[in-house]
Amino acid sequence: MSKVVQAFLIGSVITFILDFQFFLGIKLHYLDYYEIDEYYNILFADHQNLLYLIPLVILTGLVTMYINSTKFILSVLGVVTAITLLVFIPSIGERVGAYVLQKDNVRYEDARYIYKGTLYYEGRYKITLFDDELQRLITLDKKDLKE
Repeated sequence: MSKVVQAFLIGSVITFILDFQFFLGIKLHYLDYYEIDEYYNILFADHQNLLYLIPLVILTGLVTMYINSTKFILSVLGVVTAITLLVFIPSIGERVGAYVLQKDNVRYEDARYIYKGTLYYEGRYKITLFDDELQRLITLDKKDLKE
């Protein structure tokens, strides 16, 4: 197996582990904090961004396979892991979750009502919204909303 393929594979594995930890922190300290009922697997699968993952895979693979300094490799991976693990601190996890998942000033409409507020989470079938008028979190079924 060529060194390029090995670099890609090891970069993929390390990046997957870091990404898993990142979204686990968001699940624990954002979704669970706001009592948003969503499975971790759906959160993880639906919010992957290849524009961030591919460069991280390449960079991680290059660092681990092509740099001969073990201390440097461990330092880089240690720093990246420490940054990723910061989302397990509740206040940081909540803020990062809000940055990644929240959208301000959204508007949804169904057959009877118009909802305006802050989108807290958009899942596959449901939307969790902080309604400005009601001043509370509400959950809407996507199938009931007008396009």
